[in-house]
Amino acid sequence: MVKSKKRTNGSSEKITIVCIATKKDFTTLPDVLSFAVKAVGQSNLVKIQIVVPEKHYLEATLILNGLLPVEIDIKTDEVLIPDDQIELVRNYFGNKSSWIIQQVLKFETVRSINTNALILDADTLIIGNSYLRVLDGIQPLTPTEEFHKPYYDFLAKISPIFLNITNSFVPHHQIVQKDIFKEMCYSLNVNNLETLIALCIKNADISEPSPLSVDYEMYAQYLFIMHPHRYSLVKWSNISISNNKFNLYAKNRFFLFVFRKLYNSISFHSWS
Repeated sequence: MVKSKKRTNGSSEKITIVCIATKKDFTTLPDVLSFAVKAVGQSNLVKIQIVVPEKHYLEATLILNGLLPVEIDIKTDEVLIPDDQIELVRNYFGNKSSWIIQQVLKFETVRSINTNALILDADTLIIGNSYLRVLDGIQPLTPTEEFHKPYYDFLAKISPIFLNITNSFVPHHQIVQKDIFKEMCYSLNVNNLETLIALCIKNADISEPSPLSVDYEMYAQYLFIMHPHRYSLVKWSNISISNNKFNLYAKNRFFLFVFRKLYNSISFHSWS
């Protein structure tokens, strides 16, 4: 394990929250964003960038308009990914295409903004309020327990940088530092959306149900390997709960108080 540099008490750097959402997320999204703003700190926040399908744009606007005392910019999938590229992904990845498109949307949104970013899954409530900061160019990085071999086979095909990976980084939220992200894109020759999609198609093993992770693993592994003094390792403490328990846990002060003693985040999944 590479020893990470300790974070200092320097000034927090500005962050844009990036969240890709669909209609199924709209009932939880207001609370997810509200908690994320508290975690990042309003004074550190530039804006919130939401991406939704075009057919749900109006509904998302009605739900989020005036929700928080920060700018919420809502874009549509179709604005970020042209129809021909969406069709290309759908034709190649088949029933996995929606999941791949979500990853591409996260990547492209981060690429299109000019600040550091917090990528946030739309079903994840940030309950730890003290660690999501970039201080003097040092960010938190959370190793996870998942080690899904196809992710690392995919990365190894892209660049020898990613050979001999020893850690997994598949959280449900992740800080991305803009300068390191830009450097990574240059190093991997990913200079636009089309080259990213071409990279996915060329190197993903489509026989695998989950063949790649360009939203979390790619940046985290690059940061971990190439910039060991730009992160501080933080224990990944997330709990997964069925989303039908959202109102019970997310809106109850007692449960939140207990969970905060044990976890930094809660993911409300729809698997049950």
